[in-house]
Amino acid sequence: MRTRRRNNPGTAAATRWTSLAIMGSAGIRRRVLVAHKGRLRFDAQDLIDALGAELTLASDRVELSQNLHRQEVEARFRSLIQNASDVILVAQANGSLRAETPSLHAVLGHSVEAVESLRLEGLVHPLDAPRAVAQIDALLAGVRTGPLSTEWRVLHADGRWLAMEVIANDLSRDPNVAGVVLTLRDVSGRKVLEEELRHQAFHDSLTGLANRVRFDAIVGDALARMRRARTTVSVLFVDVDDFKFVNDTLGHPAGDELLVEGTRADPRVPSSRGHRGPPRW
Repeated sequence: MRTRRRNNPGTAAATRWTSLAIMGSAGIRRRVLVAHKGRLRFDAQDLIDALGAELTLASDRVELSQNLHRQEVEARFRSLIQNASDVILVAQANGSLRAETPSLHAVLGHSVEAVESLRLEGLVHPLDAPRAVAQIDALLAGVRTGPLSTEWRVLHADGRWLAMEVIANDLSRDPNVAGVVLTLRDVSGRKVLEEELRHQAFHDSLTGLANRVRFDAIVGDALARMRRARTTVSVLFVDVDDFKFVNDTLGHPAGDELLVEGTRADPRVPSSRGHRGPPRW
């Protein structure tokens, strides 16, 4: 450590300033000004030199602590990224992709090299690709700002199309990223569950036919088309006679089987079939 002093008369004739240079590995880090009256005595100069040394040590400790904290944060962030289940890609302005997470292979089955050899259009379903490219271009052009949430179908290495929830964030002005960050999460399981719940809401669980709500909606649409086009609509109402006798003698499983078999219509006859309630007997 080296302490430098500079005497400056200042605005007041009796006041002088001594500059202490707080040294670092890269040179002078900062300066501390000490005000005093008249010239410094030799013992005072030694005291100021000692003060400069202590300030340098304190500054070194603060800088070291900050560096350690930054390294810990970077290591923690790197560990989170390396073990994340989401796929993170960077879409660059030239249309190329850059993979950032090892989960790419676990989720999509692709190697990093395979994905980075593709353009966005080669990874996204043909019906979703034009919209995906337009969204990326809008972010890069500044037409859209802030994170963009969307859904794309993305190609798995085995040929399947996975429903992916996508969060796109433009970091093209960050030199460390230089592109649009795409965070992709596989929501295929959720989509299947949603479709099952949707089907259960409008279909009978036993026969698979449209339930009362769905059947009423189909008939309402057909009647509306009939009024617009001045056509006719036909509804065939079918009862199962003596169904109670089947249940009482052969049991409910046999009755259920009878219902299922009875709802199998001739595939040559186009129809909208529905189950409005229990069979009549």
